[in-house]
Amino acid sequence: MTDSTTTAKQPKRPLRHKRTWTPQEDEKLMEAMMELQASGRYVADNGFKPGYPQAIQDLMDVSLPNLGLQAYPHIKFRLKTLKGNFGVMHDMVLGSSTNGFGWDRDKCVVAAPNDLWDAYVKIF
Repeated sequence: MTDSTTTAKQPKRPLRHKRTWTPQEDEKLMEAMMELQASGRYVADNGFKPGYPQAIQDLMDVSLPNLGLQAYPHIKFRLKTLKGNFGVMHDMVLGSSTNGFGWDRDKCVVAAPNDLWDAYVKIF
């Protein structure tokens, strides 16, 4: 007979901590990526060579010391998120069904009439 006060052990899963990036951190991330691009050291035909997240971390450690950003998972996942967001915006502005969407160069945002935004939000 088992003791009613004991419970079956649950497998431990690593805790996932979502990190919220600040606009300043995003800006420094973009600056680091542009610096890597300009150096040519991590440039490949279709993006960057392996190891570039660590190089970005090294550059960001200089510009934002004591921040604690790590190449994996912080920088790698942030770049994945930004790439996904870029794809959505690119399709809205330049895709095959872009009726009414455009790019506001002054504000650097996707622009559309309110009724179009309302219809878009209902879909997604």
